Amino acid sequence: MSFPPIRVDRVIADGETVTLGGVALTAHITPGHTPGCTSWSMDVTGADRAAHRAFFHCSATVAGQSLAPPAYPNIVADFQSTFARVREIDADVVLTNHPSFMDMQSRRARQIAGDANAFVDANALDALNDRLESAFRTEHARQTAAR
Repeated sequence: MSFPPIRVDRVIADGETVTLGGVALTAHITPGHTPGCTSWSMDVTGADRAAHRAFFHCSATVAGQSLAPPAYPNIVADFQSTFARVREIDADVVLTNHPSFMDMQSRRARQIAGDANAFVDANALDALNDRLESAFRTEHARQTAAR
């Protein structure tokens, strides 16, 4: 696909915070799906008035990328470092680029039914990361064997 060029105002570094409309977002460089994949986190207050950390996961799916041969240099190492990095992130609200990755329909139904904290789940990020890493390993093995 062809897109018109953009003007880059500034490059955001890993761990840097960007403030938009009074909301502070922290960048987490999470390459693999693409070399520039960046996830974001922010502090939020839940309906329970407790502090929570929301994590907006860029992606860690292979999604048709070639691992063997590599679609881009260091793609396999990038995926592996992202899985390790995400294990270190403490977040209990996870929002993903595809609703099915986080059981969005079920959580939203629970929220509509009165569960104001349906999206709060201290285990969601680890579970998602485990599923994505397992799928990556399976696909990497498949592509390596086919080569």
